[in-house]
Amino acid sequence: MLICHHFQGMDSNKGAVPLVTILQSILSLFSKASAKVGDRIENVPPAAIASKDDEQFEGWLNSRETVERRIRALAAPHLKTFAIKYHQLTYEDDYGNLCVDKWYKELGYFVDKVLMIDEEIAACDCSYSSAQGKRDVVCRLLDVYLTGENWDSINKANDLEYHSRMDGVAFERLIADSLKSAGAEVRMTPATGDQGADILATLKGRSIAIQCKRSISPVGNKAVQEISAGKVFHGADEAWVIADAPFTPAARQLASSLSVSLIDFRRLAYVLENLT
Repeated sequence: MLICHHFQGMDSNKGAVPLVTILQSILSLFSKASAKVGDRIENVPPAAIASKDDEQFEGWLNSRETVERRIRALAAPHLKTFAIKYHQLTYEDDYGNLCVDKWYKELGYFVDKVLMIDEEIAACDCSYSSAQGKRDVVCRLLDVYLTGENWDSINKANDLEYHSRMDGVAFERLIADSLKSAGAEVRMTPATGDQGADILATLKGRSIAIQCKRSISPVGNKAVQEISAGKVFHGADEAWVIADAPFTPAARQLASSLSVSLIDFRRLAYVLENLT
């Protein structure tokens, strides 16, 4: 109402186009665009809006739908891999912030090596001003696909059961899940620079630095030495090594002198249940 009064008070004798008319035209244009793309209007390329060319606009929509369809088709077979990578490459820092830089770098790698070389995606003209602009859109759509409607699928892909051929990352996640089930607060350390600790857990008032050893041979002194250093580095109260293989006599002797707990993975549930 105030805007209309302001416009009506302007001197129309100066030959200017009435601003009310301009506003009405803008609103009409936006209504027309919104009817065509719904809540996706914010992603329409500027060139497609400015052109007022229905054929170009429809071409952009068809290209967008093609890109989305191909992303789903090409990413779906790799959901389990994405799930493993997500847990491997994301972690909480000491201030409770989720660090995802390496995860987004991994998504960029998949975009460059799989999506951008796909013939259908490459042939799509999304009316963006550069190849980098198109890549940015593909990255964003992939992220939306993985963290949106398909996040439940990724979590289901994460459901783990122990088996002797599982890799070290999956074994760490399995132990982390067991700790969470016991009521522990769990923080996975980054894949590099962990100073010997794969997991930092807080359970029943104690902080624990944990090294997880998925091994086909007996676990020796190295794991004990590493987690002992990790305990000091992270300021933990206790140090644990959890393994699915037996510990050597030397490792047991060293662990005793350094107050490191050596735990058979098969007994982990019992240990957690009886922790006082």
